[in-house]
Amino acid sequence: MQFNISASKKEFSKDEDIPALLLFHPQVSFQDKEAYKTAKVILQDKASCFPAVVLNPPASAESTVIDATSTPGNKTSHLSTLMCNLGTPFAFERDHKRFLSLQTMLSKAKCQNVEPINADFLVVNPMDSKYSKVMHILLDPSCSGSGIVTHLDYLVKSVEQEANSVQEDQQNKLAAFQLMMIKHAMKFPSVQQIIYSTCSIHAIKDKHIVCAALESAKALSCKLQTHSPKPSPTAMEALWIC
Repeated sequence: MQFNISASKKEFSKDEDIPALLLFHPQVSFQDKEAYKTAKVILQDKASCFPAVVLNPPASAESTVIDATSTPGNKTSHLSTLMCNLGTPFAFERDHKRFLSLQTMLSKAKCQNVEPINADFLVVNPMDSKYSKVMHILLDPSCSGSGIVTHLDYLVKSVEQEANSVQEDQQNKLAAFQLMMIKHAMKFPSVQQIIYSTCSIHAIKDKHIVCAALESAKALSCKLQTHSPKPSPTAMEALWIC
């Protein structure tokens, strides 16, 4: 549901697709609210809510999940909520300063089942006994963010500029990094589902990566599965079943 600018700021609605997501007037501010400061309310775009919901890890003590790029922790806390604070979501962040922010966020949100790890997901050994039973992996790697509609002013001014001003090798490096993340996730022996989320409108950083990943997945008996909820206007999600 979209609110008109004339709608009352006191109005809110329950989202049609995402459980426990409430929609508020765009001019409503939570920054000074105690509920926001204590992480009882977490602000997040609807598009950013889809990956955890699509991954849908089971709420059980045996459930093991990886959030490969966790900071600031919104998707990780969402996963924890969906799992009812059961099982173990491993939350990776390689940068130490960002890792401290992640820890603070998870503590405020009372995510008792999450194990934050200050390490690069790409150097994790999939055969390590600690991770060998991971069944669900969420990948939301760095990208240009060119598909985020809340950045429309940016888009209007720079969609064409991006192609000219951003070096082609920089885009290729981002794409290679994202594909590397997907391929690494496919190496975990017990993995059943992998979510790859991107917010780029450029084929080199979404469609081409998906095609390359599918080619790699042939030897691993993985396949791309379509997602039933309405597509998000601000991101693309791809789900692999292995």
